[in-house]
Amino acid sequence: MSNGKLQYASFEQAKRLKALGFDLDTNVIFYTGKPDSGHIPSGIPQDTYWDNHNTDDYKVSAPTVALALKWCRDVKQIVACVKDEGCIEVGVYHCAYYYSIRGNDCLDEFDTYEDAETALLDAVLGVLEKGGAL
Repeated sequence: MSNGKLQYASFEQAKRLKALGFDLDTNVIFYTGKPDSGHIPSGIPQDTYWDNHNTDDYKVSAPTVALALKWCRDVKQIVACVKDEGCIEVGVYHCAYYYSIRGNDCLDEFDTYEDAETALLDAVLGVLEKGGAL
């Protein structure tokens, strides 16, 4: 179940996105260890002003998972989505989620949309890092 908060890419996902050219404005960043960043530890998300922070060697933009997936679709031409598989079991509605990349369905099931979306982002990043081939 969702906690009502925006789901941001993890530090590792954000670094992978930066390496792939992610350049959209975000208002959350990760510091990567600049000596004068003060007491802010590396890899802890920080609220900041809207900008493309990936132009700074010591910062990584932290997009929401949804924005990262939108960028993958719009810029990298990767068609990917989360799907639900609803069913009724003994009178109780249960919804399982899975994801699909370019029409290839993942066989794993996830209990929440957010879990499936995070796994989808990892899978899409893996595809892009291999040159876009499944």
